[in-house]
Amino acid sequence: MLTNDEKKYFKNKLIEEKNRIEGIIGLMNKNETIGEDAQNFSELSLYDNHTGDIGSEVTETSKSIALKNNEERILAKVDNAIEDIDNGSYGICKICGKEINKERLQFIPYAEYCVECQKASSFHDRNEFDRFKESSPFVADTYTAAPNPVEYYEAVESFNQIDNIYEFDEDVDYGDVVDPLDNISNEFYKRTL
Repeated sequence: MLTNDEKKYFKNKLIEEKNRIEGIIGLMNKNETIGEDAQNFSELSLYDNHTGDIGSEVTETSKSIALKNNEERILAKVDNAIEDIDNGSYGICKICGKEINKERLQFIPYAEYCVECQKASSFHDRNEFDRFKESSPFVADTYTAAPNPVEYYEAVESFNQIDNIYEFDEDVDYGDVVDPLDNISNEFYKRTL
C-alpha cells in the first residue's frame, strides 16, 4: 500500500503530466492542426484539386485527429488516476485487485492494471486480431492451395445469362444468327467506294 508521501508524489507527478498533455492539446488547437484541415474538406475549392493532393491532405488530417485523440485518451486516464488517489484506490489493479508495482507507477503513473493483467489484456487483444485476420476473406492462407480462378468464373458465369445479349463464346451455339453487316463482302465494299 502506498504511504501518504508516495500518494502526494504520484499526485504531483500526475498533475505535471496533466499540465503537459493539456499544453500539447492547446498547441494543437492554437496551431489549428486539426480544426482548419477538417473545415477545408467541406469547401468546394478542393473540387478541381488532384486526387493525390487531396489524399495526402486526408492522410495528414487523420494523423492529426489520431494524435489528438490519443492525447485526450491519456488525459482521461490521468484524470481517473487523480480521482483514484483522492478515493484511496490508486495503485490497485482494476482487474485482479492486486497492488500495482511502484516501478510501473513511476514509469506510467496513470497505469490502471498490473503487469500480468496488462499482458493478459494485450494477449487477448492480439488473439481477437488474429481471429479477425483468420476470418477475413482478404488474407491469403499460406497452407492451402490457391483457388482456381477459372472455377470462380464458371460459377459466376452460370448466373450471368442475359436474354438477347450475344457474347463471343465458342461453347454456346446461337444458331444461324448473323449480323446483316457481316453479309457485306470485301468486294461489295470496294465497289461502293
